[in-house]
Amino acid sequence: MGTDIHCQVEYRIDGKWHWLYAELPEFIRTEVAQVNAMKLDRNYYLFEVLADVRGAGEIVPISKPRGLPEDISPELKVAHKNNWLLGDHSYSWVTGRELADYDWDTTKGGVGFHDWWKLSHLAMVSHRFTSENVRIVFGFDS
Repeated sequence: MGTDIHCQVEYRIDGKWHWLYAELPEFIRTEVAQVNAMKLDRNYYLFEVLADVRGAGEIVPISKPRGLPEDISPELKVAHKNNWLLGDHSYSWVTGRELADYDWDTTKGGVGFHDWWKLSHLAMVSHRFTSENVRIVFGFDS
């Protein structure tokens, strides 16, 4: 048994956060996509980078767990409340700007290419909105 991440993407327009999954066309939605929209793997280096979860103290995290955002999108808030969509502990969030600014060299390559690519792609795409207007909201289960 291990720890898994449950991760969702939100974007902000005119000061209001929106849950990306809720905006997808119906034919793209799946139960799997709803549970872990970014399909991040079980990777304890990554968990340590994002929120100092399951870490060995070797990596400086972006932040300690911040809890769910106070301004979480209403749709994601309801989905999580009804289905534990974001896991059951160590809730947090990071912006596209924080992902772009993070010194990924400190992870010693432990994050893995696939997860790094997904996060770096999110950071790059977030520049279309300004990177402070895109974030991942996540939690963990054990």
